Amino acid sequence: MGDVVINRAHGYFTGTDYVSEFYNQYDPRNLDLVRFLNRLKPVSTSANFRYCELGCGHGLTSITLAACYPEAEFFANDLLPAHIVSAKALKDQLGLNNLTFLEADFEQLLAQDYEPFDYIISHGVYSWVMEYQKSLIRQFVDANLATNGVFAFSYNCKAGWSEIENIVELLRLAVTRISDFDTPDVSAKILQQTKQLFHLNKGFLSAKSRASHHLQQLIRHDTELKYLLHEYANTGWRSLHVSEVMEDMAELGLSYSGSINLLDNMDMLLDDEIQGAMDSLETNAEREMIKDLALNKTFRTDIYGKNNHQLHRESLDDLDEHHATCVLMLLKDKASWEFDEPVKHYGNILHEERHGPLLEFVAQGGKSIHECYEFGIGRGHSLEATQQDLMILIGADYIGLLTKHPPDFSHYDRINQQLSQLVIDKKPGIRFLLSPYTRTTVPVTVTDCLFYRTGIFDDAQKLATTALEYCEQNSVEVLSNEGQRLEGVALKSTMRVLAREFIDRKLASFRYFGLLYGDAERL
Repeated sequence: MGDVVINRAHGYFTGTDYVSEFYNQYDPRNLDLVRFLNRLKPVSTSANFRYCELGCGHGLTSITLAACYPEAEFFANDLLPAHIVSAKALKDQLGLNNLTFLEADFEQLLAQDYEPFDYIISHGVYSWVMEYQKSLIRQFVDANLATNGVFAFSYNCKAGWSEIENIVELLRLAVTRISDFDTPDVSAKILQQTKQLFHLNKGFLSAKSRASHHLQQLIRHDTELKYLLHEYANTGWRSLHVSEVMEDMAELGLSYSGSINLLDNMDMLLDDEIQGAMDSLETNAEREMIKDLALNKTFRTDIYGKNNHQLHRESLDDLDEHHATCVLMLLKDKASWEFDEPVKHYGNILHEERHGPLLEFVAQGGKSIHECYEFGIGRGHSLEATQQDLMILIGADYIGLLTKHPPDFSHYDRINQQLSQLVIDKKPGIRFLLSPYTRTTVPVTVTDCLFYRTGIFDDAQKLATTALEYCEQNSVEVLSNEGQRLEGVALKSTMRVLAREFIDRKLASFRYFGLLYGDAERL
C-alpha cells in the first residue's frame, strides 16, 4: 500500500481503494417515497429516468440500481483509477448496458455536456473534500439537474461532531506516522496508539469523553484499514451544520425535501420537549438544527429538490395518484414481527395494538397505499395518523412497495445467477440477490446461494450432498456463526441442517420475492 497519499487539490486520500458497499437508501423509489410521504410531488413516475452518482467508489450502488432498473440510464464517476477499473469489470460481468463509468475528478466532469439527470446522488464525498471541490459538486448539480429533479447526498453533521472532531486530526496525524501499511493489524495499531493519548484524562483527552467513546467504538468494531484511511486521513475533512448546507443549496434553487432515512422525517418520534422546541421555530433550518443538536447527530443523508411542489393532502381525494395506487408487500413474515422492541435508534415505536392490524391487512396481499389509508380511517384513525403508521412500518423495513412497472423476469434471473456466484466467491459488498417484485435487494448467505444454484428444492439430503461436492471441488469456505471454518464431520452435519432449513423455511421466502423464476443453473 505504501506511503500516505493525499491528493492536495482535492484534500482526499488516494493511497488505496475504499471498501465496497451498496447504499440502498439512494434507490430512486425510496427518494420518491420520502418526498411523497413528506407531501411533495415525487420526481418520476416512469421507469425511464436518468441517474448520476458523484464519487461512486467501486460503483456498487450504481451497479445494483442499474441492474434493478434496466430501463433507466445511469452514469457515475470517481477520482481513483482502481475504483473505476473494479466498477467496469463488475458491470461487464453482469452484462449491464445502461450504465457508464468515467474516471474523472469534478473539474473534468464539469467540462462535459450531459442530458439532465432526474436524480443526482453523492455518498461519503461532500464532507471529505476541499471547499473548491464542494463548489464544483454544486456547479455540476446546478448545471445538470432536471427541472423537477433531486440531489441526495451525505455529510458529517457538526452538531454531533463539534465535541469530538479533534479526533479526526489525531487519527490523521497517527496515519502519517505509519511507514508501512502492509504490516499486520496496522488499523488496530493506529487506533490503540491514539487511544493511549486519552490516558492523560485531561480536557479533550478525558478518558470518559465522547471522543474516547468514539475511538472505543472503532476499536470494538475491528475497523477496516481502508475505511479508517478514507474516513480520517483527508485534509479536506469538515463537518457541516445543516443550516450551512441549506444555504448552499438555496443558492442553486434547491430546497429541503427531507431525510433519506424515512424515520428521520418523523418528528413525532422525538420526545415531547424536543418537539415543543421545534414547534416554536419557523424555518426548516432552525428546526433541523435544533433536532441535530438535541440528538448529537453526527451524520446526515438529505434530499434537496427543485420546484418542491407541495401536495395539499386533506383527504383521500388529494393523494398523488401514482403513489397512492402503489401496492405494498410484507418484507418480514409474521414470525419475525417484534413489537415493543427498539427499532434501530428510535426506541419502541412498533406496537401490536396499533400496527399489528395494519400489518395483517397488508399480509392479505394486493393492498395499495390508498387502501391502507382507508383501512386506518375505518379503524377511527385520521389520514395523517395512518400515514404515520405506514411511514413507521416502511421505515422499519416491515413493508415495501411492489414495482408498478412490469419487470423482465429473465433479466433478474440472469443477474441473480451472476450475483449468487459472487456471494459464494465472497465478492466484497455483495451479500444479496435482487427481487423483480420490489426491485430491491434481498439479503442472502453463502449457503443460501449454494442451495439456490443447485435447483434442488425437494430433497434436503441431495441438496446438502450437491452443495458439499461443490464446496470441495471449488475450495469454498463455509463458516460457523463464530466465524470459524467448518471442515469434515462438522461441515457435513451443518450443511444438512442448513439444507433442511432452506427447504422448510427460506425457500418460501425465495419464492415470495420472485428469486426462483425459471430453472436455476446447476452447479
